[in-house]
Amino acid sequence: MTAVSAPELRPLAVGEIIDVALKIWRRHFWTLVRIVVVVVAPLAILSSLIVNSVAVEPGPVGPTGEDIGGLLAGGFTAVILGLLGFMLASAACLQAVSVAYLGGEPDWMESLRMAASRLGSLLWLSILLGLGLFLALLLLVIPFFWLSVSWSLAFVVLVAEGLGGTQALKRSYDLVRGRWWPTFGVLVLAKILQSIMGFIVGLPLGLLSLKTDPGSFASFVNTAVSEIIQSAITTPFFAAVLVLIYYDLRVRKEGFDLEVMARSVGLPIGDEGQPPAAGFGPPGSAEPPEPPYAP
Repeated sequence: MTAVSAPELRPLAVGEIIDVALKIWRRHFWTLVRIVVVVVAPLAILSSLIVNSVAVEPGPVGPTGEDIGGLLAGGFTAVILGLLGFMLASAACLQAVSVAYLGGEPDWMESLRMAASRLGSLLWLSILLGLGLFLALLLLVIPFFWLSVSWSLAFVVLVAEGLGGTQALKRSYDLVRGRWWPTFGVLVLAKILQSIMGFIVGLPLGLLSLKTDPGSFASFVNTAVSEIIQSAITTPFFAAVLVLIYYDLRVRKEGFDLEVMARSVGLPIGDEGQPPAAGFGPPGSAEPPEPPYAP
């Protein structure tokens, strides 16, 4: 495998964060893809089956109330399953990327076990985050965008530090404070690249779907495959960007690079109230991180 060149732990410019995220994504591509496929594939297939089972066949008589109720119930179930799969896959990818960036070799099964063990915390944080952003959107658009960026690292905090709920939201807010605009810039660039990736991957399947009849088995297969492939490609990349932002802010604000160096030579560091350096072991693990790698 070709060596991947990336900076050691130090403050990174906006472009460097994207660059390093892409390099980690490429180097550990198959590990990250397996994480997403194992989670997303079964749920995508189940969601497609549900949606197709409640699809209303066109006819001279319009859809009845029962048809509409079935469509709404099926659509709601598919959305919940999709969000659950995305949440678990994202958390596992955050874990794997964190391990990779700090010099370890990520294991896809261990990453999935970690995500599954924190399912309750992930769900609770998702509810709090969604409710908070919904209320912000009701007030004004500007608070919504401001909080979206300020809380963007909440799930990384949950994975890396074991914090959940309001603590994860507050920790993310504190990290981003004073670096809101650079964080916003990285997220926008990452979303643009993620959209381009999704478009390139989904275009052939989208063209193929034009030749299939809605509700047919071919349409079902095409929808499920398209969702799985797009998620497998784009989810790990955006997870890598979030992890890089998180560690960049910790290096800038908390001297995390010096902390890792101290741990690597066995020096005592930090106060008792200091957050753990990284949470890439099982919950409660006190295992110190490896020295930062230069992939």
